Amino acid sequence: AEGIKISNGQNIVLQDFAVEDAKGDNIKVNDTRGITFLRISSSWADGPKTENGAYALYPVLCKNVLIDECIAMGSSNAGIYVGQSDSVIIRNSKAYWNVAGIESENSRWVEIYGNEAYENTGGILVFDLPGLTQYG
Repeated sequence: AEGIKISNGQNIVLQDFAVEDAKGDNIKVNDTRGITFLRISSSWADGPKTENGAYALYPVLCKNVLIDECIAMGSSNAGIYVGQSDSVIIRNSKAYWNVAGIESENSRWVEIYGNEAYENTGGILVFDLPGLTQYG
């Protein structure tokens, strides 16, 4: 149900396009070494609804992640979510009308700066939860 799904990749660049209204996550990237999101817009056009996909931008179990100048809007969970990943930069991006604007969960060496997170239930959330494949 994802708009775009990438798995087991290396040195992937997603740049200058929009993904809207996927039934699941708009863009999910799993187990990839080197993923760049540059000027990506990921949204649900009708605004926030519980029926929207959980994540707008969703790299998980990745290394060397860059999210730069992106927009994440209207997800039913986190707009920008990075989970169980290493060496992550989230910068110059906007997250609004999500439950969590920007979320880092069980990730290491994460930098989050120069972003705008507004009209979310929570702006920026950082978690280290038990029972996952790695701790942050």
